[in-house]
Amino acid sequence: MATVPNVSVVATNGTAGTPGTDAGGGKDGNNATAGVCSGKNNATCSTAPTPAVKGGTGPNGGDGSAGGDGTCPASLVFKVGDISGEFLVEVVNGNGGKGGNGGAGGAGGDGGKGCDVVGCCTSKYGSKMSAGATGDGGNGGDAKNGGAGAPFGTAITILYKTIAAGTTYKLDASSFGAGGAAGAGGASGGTGGNPGKNGNTGPSTPPNQGPTLVMQQDAS
Repeated sequence: MATVPNVSVVATNGTAGTPGTDAGGGKDGNNATAGVCSGKNNATCSTAPTPAVKGGTGPNGGDGSAGGDGTCPASLVFKVGDISGEFLVEVVNGNGGKGGNGGAGGAGGDGGKGCDVVGCCTSKYGSKMSAGATGDGGNGGDAKNGGAGAPFGTAITILYKTIAAGTTYKLDASSFGAGGAAGAGGASGGTGGNPGKNGNTGPSTPPNQGPTLVMQQDAS
């Protein structure tokens, strides 16, 4: 069974970064045209057929934003009266916020549709205009770094009236000041697109800057 702390200090976690926006799809390509015949018996290819156009490239996903940094009070004083046995002070949170993920890149647009070429133009252009290729996918948005753990820990002073012989006291800051998790880069929108870059985990509170505990007799 976990020990219930006698004093608990709850620091403030950094806010999570905002994820990037997923992109929409690329523009569809224009369809092929069959050509136009004119003249006597419509034997002249007066307007050449045109091939279908490749779909447009998908837009890029939006970038995420960085996680916020953890914070905590610089110092706190607690008056606790008489103490004996095991006295536990716990400090939690003060962690960096998670970095925002990158948004997904948009899918490439559909290629235009192919078609049959009109008879008068087939001798020069062939019987068919092929369909256009699908457009390239957009790039995924870049993720951002997690926030930093609180830059320093709280200086905690416990003021007691009496302390029994054999009393032990402990400061537990094992759940304080962790760096925020890295954001993940956005997925590409398909072939031709690149995934976004991942962020980095934020730095934790430096070991020599963590919370401190002073036990002191209350002289008041």
